[in-house]
This record gives sequence, C-alpha cells and structure tokens, in this order.
Amino acid sequence: MANPKIYDIATLDAEIKRLKLKSRELEDRFNDSADVLKENYGRMAFNSFIGNNVKSIPLVGPVIYNLLEDPGVQEAIQAFSESLMKKGTSRLQKWLSALFDRK
Repeated sequence: MANPKIYDIATLDAEIKRLKLKSRELEDRFNDSADVLKENYGRMAFNSFIGNNVKSIPLVGPVIYNLLEDPGVQEAIQAFSESLMKKGTSRLQKWLSALFDRK
C-alpha cells in the first residue's frame, strides 16, 4: 500500500498503526545488520584492504586471521569504528546544517 486513501479517522488510525509496525520491522532489520557488521568488521576490512592473496602466504595469513579472532582485537576495532562513525556523523551534521540552514 504505497499511498492509501484516507477517508476517515478509522482508516487514518489503521494507516498509522501499519506504518509504526513497518517502522519497527525496519529498525529490527537495521539492528540485525549493524550487529553482523560489528561481528565481522575486522575480517571485512582486512579483505577489503589486503585481499585474499595474503591467505595464500604461509604463516602470515593464518596468523593475521587468528589475530582478528581475538576478542581484544575485535573490541579495539569496534571502538575505533565507533569513534570513526561518531566523527563522521558529526561532520555530516555540520555539513548538512551549513548547507540547509542558509538564509
């Protein structure tokens, strides 16, 4: 239902209820995706920057992958990524504010 016709209070209430439910579903999907990203960020970043070629190097690939499995390393990566996200969000807000708050 993209643009339902609202004729009375009952259909308006039904549409509000439907949209709130959809909002909760989308929020849950977003949270699940964020959890997956947090759990796999280290490996994903490693594969993006270094690539799969390192896996084929004896000793180096397994050592790095085992290092990324360490909870302390994962916490450090997570703290770094959260700090990066906060800074990025702050700069984005400043940029949007400057862009749209012009008079």
